[in-house]
Amino acid sequence: MPSPSAEDTSVHEKRPVVRPTDQDEVAAAGSELFGGRVGRWARLGDGPLTPVRVVALVMIGMFALGMVQKIPCYEWAWFRGATSQYTHACYSDIPHLFMGRGFADGLVPYFDRLSGDMQYLEYPVLTGVFMQVAAWLTLTPDSDPIQQREQMYWMVNAGMLMICAVVIAVCTVRTHRRRPWDGLLVALAPAFVLTATINW
Repeated sequence: MPSPSAEDTSVHEKRPVVRPTDQDEVAAAGSELFGGRVGRWARLGDGPLTPVRVVALVMIGMFALGMVQKIPCYEWAWFRGATSQYTHACYSDIPHLFMGRGFADGLVPYFDRLSGDMQYLEYPVLTGVFMQVAAWLTLTPDSDPIQQREQMYWMVNAGMLMICAVVIAVCTVRTHRRRPWDGLLVALAPAFVLTATINW
């Protein structure tokens, strides 16, 4: 039986990365703000701004904007009156559950019983672990006012959720070798930015 030739055994030929400005009318129109479409001889991905780095930076920036959008609630609306957090569109369960699920009292999810109608944390186990790690990282003295502790708990959770968001965006970049810029669809998603810190 003859051995296969080198041509038959070649795994893949290297195909160029798809440029969003060549295939997407919105991207092409938007690129005019930055000098127009990518040129035919442009060297993509060779400099410091690789698709992974760009998408990760955009995700961090957009997530940070989402955190800024929560400032009215962070400063007062979570703590004074029920309607303000809805009229400012910045509601979050995170600060409320710091006290409501026993994290402020040092209770451990699934091991320690909660007071009131709910005996145990109602979230899935990995989510409960995430919440508990955030509680451990909330390094505020027990003597601090509960509002400050809830604010810090939200901030720690937001930082951890930002890391998760960057991982999701980078995984999207790595999903298809020829379409790394599709990760921007995740990084620039308004729904993601506005709802990322509502809950876990």
